[in-house]
Amino acid sequence: MSNICTVGALACTDFTSLIISGITTLAFLATVYQLFTERRRHKNAERAAQAKDVTAWFDDYSGNAKIRNSSGAVVYDIYAVMVDGRHESEGKPPAFPEAGQILRLVPPESTLEVPAPAGWAGAGFQPSYEICFRDAQGVTWLRNNRGILTESKKDVFDRYDLMRPVSYFSWPIQIM
Repeated sequence: MSNICTVGALACTDFTSLIISGITTLAFLATVYQLFTERRRHKNAERAAQAKDVTAWFDDYSGNAKIRNSSGAVVYDIYAVMVDGRHESEGKPPAFPEAGQILRLVPPESTLEVPAPAGWAGAGFQPSYEICFRDAQGVTWLRNNRGILTESKKDVFDRYDLMRPVSYFSWPIQIM
């Protein structure tokens, strides 16, 4: 009879060891997954570090667009598109070509003032801007009129079906 208890005790010990090993393995896998997720989040934050400092808006006082690059590096091929602020923009080509203007670059730590397209006041919408641009690392970004920043799979020219060679906006831009 004591043999049965011993056999039963060994079986219980083996079963307990198996459960503890399983829990330890699951804890290890959860830690590895958490580290992987945190590393990916950190890499994405580094990738978007410059882009998060670039924005555009419609200035009611001047009636023009303001494009701000508060990063420490130049941004390139900026396409600013006036959109209806009552709706979230989606990065599509504008309904009328005059709504979009492309700039060669925006210097670091500067704000450019670009005139709004002529005739927008009669369009019956609330003016707002979305911008698409290329950062110093060559990554293309889209910031919609609600401020949401997303990486773009297409470059500025392909996203908006812009003809090449590009005729960059050359009106005397005011740098602030």
